[in-house]
Amino acid sequence: MLTRQRGPSRLASSELAPYFAVLLLASTQLMGCAVVKGIFKAGVWVGVLGVFAVIGLIVFAISKLGRRT
Repeated sequence: MLTRQRGPSRLASSELAPYFAVLLLASTQLMGCAVVKGIFKAGVWVGVLGVFAVIGLIVFAISKLGRRT
């Protein structure tokens, strides 16, 4: 005797595993991109401040040397 299945069919957890794996991989990749973006943004500002500091030191050194002569 055949029985009819009532209601929506339920997926076994083993059938859902590939979908969860893809979701987990995608979410970690997106978070990794955000982290790298933040690191590079901070690096740019450190570089800009470093350039200004070096230029300031060069101007300071030239002004000190100019007063001695």
